[in-house]
Amino acid sequence: WGYEWAAPNIRYMKLTRTGGHPGVLDGRPVWAVRRWTSSLDGQVRLSGTASRSDKHGDGIEARIVVDGVVVYSKLIGGTNPPATDYDVAVPVHKGSQVSFAITPGPGADTEYDAADFNARITVLPGP
Repeated sequence: WGYEWAAPNIRYMKLTRTGGHPGVLDGRPVWAVRRWTSSLDGQVRLSGTASRSDKHGDGIEARIVVDGVVVYSKLIGGTNPPATDYDVAVPVHKGSQVSFAITPGPGADTEYDAADFNARITVLPGP
């Protein structure tokens, strides 16, 4: 991973080893996303922490999307708590896409939106 990847044409937009920073392009939010593609059929547990260390700005939204369906969403920072732990069990199949996204939040203000979003994916035992 190196240190970080930054979008060449989107202010602030980047991914780092521990999270990222969302952006805005032409007035539309651009999410910082890490994605895992499942190689198995079954149930997995998605767990970890999402946090912001900066007390400024309106906050971000940590969002987990599985095959296009939001399975977790939490506003972090701004007037909300600066961190959240999550633990979600979801079914997946071979080829399922699990996306861990940092969005600019409801106001689409990207000032001070750097966030950490770590994830652990654990395969749960079958029936």
